[in-house]
Amino acid sequence: MAADVAVSSSAHQPSAPVDPSQPHVRVVVDRADNPRCGLQLGDYFDVVGAIVTVPSGKPFCLYAMAAVIPVITSRLTDLPEDDWLERKPWISCPDPAEGIVMRLDRIDRKPPDTPSKDPS
Repeated sequence: MAADVAVSSSAHQPSAPVDPSQPHVRVVVDRADNPRCGLQLGDYFDVVGAIVTVPSGKPFCLYAMAAVIPVITSRLTDLPEDDWLERKPWISCPDPAEGIVMRLDRIDRKPPDTPSKDPS
């Protein structure tokens, strides 16, 4: 059973508020060696639950998105620490000439507790 996926861009319609109870993944361009598609370092799109949101006015290559979609559902779940997608959350664009590498960040997770430093 396939989930319905909605794509929104605030350039055409107001985006719905992010539901904090839904898992949230940001797909960020981490490397762009020879991008003919217009992607640049730092370009991103968000996936919250089954909703894909692209920032206003920023295009994102459909082929690069298509490379990420099959693993998004895995990244939206809580994976064991030793899972390959937890250790190496990068996916390459299917066009090797462009050298696009995207990083899948779970941004709904709180960072691990770090010991507080004594200011004195």
